[in-house]
Amino acid sequence: MCGLPTRYSTDLPDPEWEIIRPLVLQVEPGGRPAKRARREILDAVAYWLRAGCARRLLPHDLPPQQTVCHYWRQWQKEGVWERMPAALHEYPRVDSEDVVHLAMAMLLLRRLARSAR
Repeated sequence: MCGLPTRYSTDLPDPEWEIIRPLVLQVEPGGRPAKRARREILDAVAYWLRAGCARRLLPHDLPPQQTVCHYWRQWQKEGVWERMPAALHEYPRVDSEDVVHLAMAMLLLRRLARSAR
């Protein structure tokens, strides 16, 4: 478990986060410490796309819209959005709940990949 509370239905479940974590570069050693966890930023991107709202209308408990936009663009340039569905496709399916989580994650990531183009 990551320790972050699940606040929205668009938040990525823990099993999928563990698969995606290596694709989303963490803070490099010696650099400035991050103010927001990468998972929190990814959850904010998912909320933004699923809600279909303007970034400036994101709830106040999510990272600032400038941060969300910055990482959205950075991950787009790095090809993260295109690599995520392939990584999740290799996810081992254990029970029906995992299949539901995987299906939700795949739908979200397809939307992310489409909007990154």
